[in-house]
Amino acid sequence: MPATIYTLRGTRYTLTDQDVLWAARSAQWEGPPAETAAILWTMTQGFARRRDAGGRFRSESFGGYVRGFSQPVNPLWMRDGEKCRPGGPYAGQDVCAPVRLDRRDQAVRMTWEEINPEKRAIIQRWVAGSLPNPVPRAVDFGSASLVNSRIASGRTQPSQIVLRGSNIYITEYGSEGWLPGHVRMSRSAAGAVAQQALIVAPFVIAGAAAVGFGLYMLARRRTS
Repeated sequence: MPATIYTLRGTRYTLTDQDVLWAARSAQWEGPPAETAAILWTMTQGFARRRDAGGRFRSESFGGYVRGFSQPVNPLWMRDGEKCRPGGPYAGQDVCAPVRLDRRDQAVRMTWEEINPEKRAIIQRWVAGSLPNPVPRAVDFGSASLVNSRIASGRTQPSQIVLRGSNIYITEYGSEGWLPGHVRMSRSAAGAVAQQALIVAPFVIAGAAAVGFGLYMLARRRTS
């Protein structure tokens, strides 16, 4: 059974087989094997942030989020999609070059068995909820040129670069303020709660200690 995504704000979403397949198709083309964990976790956290926001995003599937987020599998960027079809705003440009359109055609048809074996093994760990998160709080990524272009145009305001590789992985829209372990994955609710408790407990203890110390100093001032 695929893992469930949990957040400290109460989001709960159990992945489906179709969600996993779309994540695999995206990961196949979005970066090298060494960045597969970063790609999966960034998409997981980006999806969780939207689910936390509620509203219309509460009904969005993870697979639907991936298709809207990841250009290689995004319907808008297919040869008949809004961006690349004849007369589209990017038709004839490099981003809609025939070789790219051919890759996108291939990406959306890939079976699980056709995914790179090294990436497939990483995806299986993600599905099991046992893949370490190398990009905590990151909710977006893109090539260096794309991210820099978006920053320059004001279309995105990343608060922190979490990882630089073939892609740049960034926090955005307040995710830099998440507590450690804000987004977790587990095959059991008890496991996720236990994981989050281990992460949050030191902050609670530290806060309680600070309050206790403050009361102690106040008592000393009153009796001195």
